[in-house]
Amino acid sequence: MAELARLRAEVVDEAERRSRGEAERTVTVFARRWFKVLGQRVTRGAIAMSTAEEYLRKMETHFLPYFGGMEIDELKPSMFSDWLVWLSEQRRPATRAGRNGSSYAQEPTPYKRRSLEYAWGTAKTFLDWVADAEDFHRHPMGRVRFDIPAEDVVAKDTLTPAEAIALVDVADRRTQAMVLVQLTGAMRFSELSGLHWDDLEVEAGTGRIRRSNDRGVLGPPKTDKSRRLFVLSERACELLTEIKAEGTGVIVFPTRAGGYHRSVSTYNKRLKAAAAKAGIAKHVTSHVIRRTMNNAVRQVAGEVAARAVTGHTTKEMTFTYSDVDVEERRGVVRRALEGGTDG
Repeated sequence: MAELARLRAEVVDEAERRSRGEAERTVTVFARRWFKVLGQRVTRGAIAMSTAEEYLRKMETHFLPYFGGMEIDELKPSMFSDWLVWLSEQRRPATRAGRNGSSYAQEPTPYKRRSLEYAWGTAKTFLDWVADAEDFHRHPMGRVRFDIPAEDVVAKDTLTPAEAIALVDVADRRTQAMVLVQLTGAMRFSELSGLHWDDLEVEAGTGRIRRSNDRGVLGPPKTDKSRRLFVLSERACELLTEIKAEGTGVIVFPTRAGGYHRSVSTYNKRLKAAAAKAGIAKHVTSHVIRRTMNNAVRQVAGEVAARAVTGHTTKEMTFTYSDVDVEERRGVVRRALEGGTDG
């Protein structure tokens, strides 16, 4: 939040820069204007604070060091081909920020392809805004596409249906409920920890994602597709009924103090303990639970239903999910947990 406020405050200095005769159409000047727009969108609840902050980080780290001093009108596609080469050669700083303002040293390492692809997407989002605001006849990026070879990929952990069931069986009751709700909704932890009881219709076995919990602060879900219907398994409904009867306030899965979780660490510790108890030799985290359902649903029901269940979206994805109704979602989740197929 402080970072966003700082960058947004820089917009105020633009009048002074103009009075000194500095160029008004540099990429940096337009970036500051965009930062102000991002701040307004956060205020309106159109995007999450964390999303805006990530945009700003990518712009500061990857885009402005290369393009910042250039005139916005002089940008052309060939420059972005050169930028891709520059991006592929960048290294993470040797000293990185740690918790509580501390820092630690590490060897400079290449940025992961996914991180650079996000920087590319951020740049395109910014330039889309510029092109629209300035009524450009052509997009500065032209037809150039992101093209940096993938690094050697380490397979990411997911659970098999049998492992997921074993994990739930040995966990404590509250962790069981959290895992089952997260699994059947393929939720991010920010969505799971932001659930309110009025988001759930336990008797009907359904719920809706309406908000996101970002380090203890409520805001909109990550994307528009993240606002979605999800289904609950019978066991999840049973556990939720028991938990609600004990009285937990408004929040479905509060902290011991009764508030919103500020991080995923406590939940991940519970998952790690349950995995060890179940004899699962994998690094099980909240994201592994989400990825497990994402992969399982895709295997049994295809891409459209998977994205309907998980709330994921990509620029290449053109389907909508209005025709994936409750019963279809329920069937998809059931088959995914059973490890079955549509055949």
